[in-house]
Amino acid sequence: MNIKQISKLQWSIFALALVHFAGLPFIHYLPTRPFFLSLTPITLILSAFCLIINEPERKEPFWFFALFSFAVGMIVEILGVATGVIFGEYSYGEVLGWKFLGVPWMIGINWMVCSHCCGLVAERYLSNTTVKALFAALLMVLLDVLIEPVAIKMEFWTWAAHTPGLHNYLGWYLISLFIFWVYFKLPFPKNNPLGIPLLVIMATFFALLNFS
Repeated sequence: MNIKQISKLQWSIFALALVHFAGLPFIHYLPTRPFFLSLTPITLILSAFCLIINEPERKEPFWFFALFSFAVGMIVEILGVATGVIFGEYSYGEVLGWKFLGVPWMIGINWMVCSHCCGLVAERYLSNTTVKALFAALLMVLLDVLIEPVAIKMEFWTWAAHTPGLHNYLGWYLISLFIFWVYFKLPFPKNNPLGIPLLVIMATFFALLNFS
C-alpha cells in the first residue's frame, strides 16, 4: 500500500496514536513534562478535527449535537467551578489553556469528543435507545475514572478534598445521560468509523499513565 492509498481514517488513527503515545516518555520525564503537557490543547483540537472529518454526514443535526455537547459541558463546568454543587469543589490549572469564567475552552471540546465516541460505541453494540443512553453515560464515567488520577497528578485541575468523590462521578453520569438523551434523538447517522478507535486510544493513553 502506497501513501496515496492510505485512507482518511487510517491517517487519523495514525496521527492520533502518534500524538498520544509518542509523548508518554517525555511526560514521565520531569524536565520535559511541562512542554509536552502544554501540547494537550493541540491534542484535543486534533482529536475533534479528526472526528469531524471522518463524520459521514456533516449536516445540521450533527452540528447541533457538537455545539450542544460543547455548550452543556462548558455550562455545567462553569457552574461546577463556581458553586461546587455539580461535581464537588475543584478548580482548573493552566495546562489546558485559555479559560472562560474559570473553565478552559478545551473542556467543552473534551465533552464533545468523549460523548460522541461513547455514543458511537453504544450505537454499535446496543439497540434499545434508553439502554444505549444509560450505557454510554456509564462509559463516560469509566473514562473519567481513568482520567481523574492523571489530571490531578499533571495539575489539569485540583480538588479541594485532593481527590474526587462519588459526587463527581454521579454528576458526570447525570450530565452525560442528559447529553445522550438528546444525542440518540437527533437524526444523524451514528457510524463514524473513528469513534471506537479514538476511544480506545484515549483510554489506553490514560491507563498507561495510571499504571506506569
